[in-house]
Amino acid sequence: MKRYWQWILALGALLTFAGWYTTTAHAEGVGYTVSAKLPKNQDDKNVTYFALRVKPNQQEKLGVVISNQSKKSATFQYGVNQAITNNNGVIDYSNSNPKLDSSLKVGIKDVFNEQKLQKVTVPAKTSKTVYVTYKMPSKKIDGMILGGVYVKKMAGKEAKAKKGVTITNQFAYVIGVRLRESSVDVAPDMKLNEVRAGQINAYNQVEANLQNPRPGLMSQLKVKTKVTEVGKTKVVLQNEKSNMAMAPNSNFNYASI
Repeated sequence: MKRYWQWILALGALLTFAGWYTTTAHAEGVGYTVSAKLPKNQDDKNVTYFALRVKPNQQEKLGVVISNQSKKSATFQYGVNQAITNNNGVIDYSNSNPKLDSSLKVGIKDVFNEQKLQKVTVPAKTSKTVYVTYKMPSKKIDGMILGGVYVKKMAGKEAKAKKGVTITNQFAYVIGVRLRESSVDVAPDMKLNEVRAGQINAYNQVEANLQNPRPGLMSQLKVKTKVTEVGKTKVVLQNEKSNMAMAPNSNFNYASI
């Protein structure tokens, strides 16, 4: 028998921008650190990520310092990834080829020259600066382009075998990149798209696809949900989650379990 569900969704969001940050990535425990060489057009001197004021047609190289503190040479992968929102309601920079929201008109891959992951080898106890280059479109953009320089130490011979299984620890760090041409923030928006029934790990759930279709950051997002059968008032599923965030021009599936 086919069931129809009624989804009652309450949204609360504090539309702030200063609350977003990605700090300098430190990884002393795994033998390396990553930091940004901030350029002159840094528009927030109090942060250690790339918060840049840019202009149409502007081109610039951004430097990232990788310091290998270990006693062995190490190879790293790096690239610039688009900020998306994962299904936990967290802004995610780890995917080099994410599925992009239909509302995204100008993103990281449109302005950065590096379309593939690059590799660099850093000798033991030394530092090396790598560069990524962006060029802004000729037409002025509203809001922000949000992404991050993603740096990952590649697995080496230190992989350990345990009971016939090879275990390799990998660590990756991100330095945020925010590009904007104006200090006027574009207020984000919220749309409820598709609602569907599903199952994860044998648990029934109802998923709602939430979308922020504008080039503005959404933080301190709170979602309350109640699910009933159509025409009935008895709540069969309910959920509440706060302190979430949404990247500009992104969507994610919020699950009520």
